[in-house]
Amino acid sequence: MQYITGKNISTLLLLLVLTGMWLTACTNDNDDVVQGAGNPLQVADVTRSGESVFTGAADYSPLRLLLYDETEEEVKNGLFVYTEGGWRSGINVTNGTDYRIYGFAPSTASNSFSIGAIFPTSATLLINNLAVITTNDVCVVTGVQQVSEKTDTKDIVRGQFAFTGREKDHNFVNLQLDHLYAAMQFTFKVTPTYNDLRTIKVKNMVLKTASKTSAYHTLGNVVAVLSDNSADPLNTTWTFYPTTTALSLPIYQSETPLELTETDSEAFGQVCYVPHATVLSELVLETTYDIYDKQGNLIRPDQTATNQLTDVLGGNGRGQLVTLHLTVKPTYLYVLSDPDLDNPTMEIDN
Repeated sequence: MQYITGKNISTLLLLLVLTGMWLTACTNDNDDVVQGAGNPLQVADVTRSGESVFTGAADYSPLRLLLYDETEEEVKNGLFVYTEGGWRSGINVTNGTDYRIYGFAPSTASNSFSIGAIFPTSATLLINNLAVITTNDVCVVTGVQQVSEKTDTKDIVRGQFAFTGREKDHNFVNLQLDHLYAAMQFTFKVTPTYNDLRTIKVKNMVLKTASKTSAYHTLGNVVAVLSDNSADPLNTTWTFYPTTTALSLPIYQSETPLELTETDSEAFGQVCYVPHATVLSELVLETTYDIYDKQGNLIRPDQTATNQLTDVLGGNGRGQLVTLHLTVKPTYLYVLSDPDLDNPTMEIDN
């Protein structure tokens, strides 16, 4: 158990509890396309490992695909963007030529990427300058299933990356993507004892990188080793480099503050993070809230509470969604005087 003092005189008592599940994606876009001779390669379907978490068109993020031509030993670079009616790209393949397909989404997560070493049964995908906290659920291709028709929903085999060019209008692929990040989301509630006497309204929440020095690890490079015919075809290694500017990511902000009740709010504020010790050691959640008495009088506006998230996120890996349950309690349960009610502390459990 760890006690932390907020920036203002009074802070908020928050209990964080973890639950795990699998996560899915987010979106963004890009606009460059690389052409090639031959017949168009077309994406028929995209799925992501695990259960869908993020709302919206989770499986329609722009895709950056890298095609390794095994004959010419060269890489073609193509952007696939989903529009009404299907995926669009100008990248072409040659009938009878063997390729290996790698890639990631969303394409705008990084403008620095390449294929490294390529072996008969594995390859290395390098993606640079990735934000350590983001609303983009960055994924890499971990399975390729060649199909002849756009409507073919043949199951994808993870760890399969081979593709052979065919005649025009028969070069379709279904893609399986796996996650590079973990994700977190939040719920709030207040104990009945405290709710009888005070009202808490959450105004905004911000996830930040914090450091005891002037160096912040806000960007990272990942080396993704992709292996054929493997139950777990993705192995990742992260490296980080320091910057002088902290990274701040808004999680919740509304003109109508969130009034806490005695039951958990719906989960909100999904955000992705790199599940690495270097990143976790710097993650801080900052919550701003108002305290009211039960007559509706504002007692303390714009109070700020700060939670270090190192411990509560430490056991999670990529592809996992963690729900942090925050519970407001008074400082002392036996002496509920006004100073105690208006000056709670922050407690973190997992």
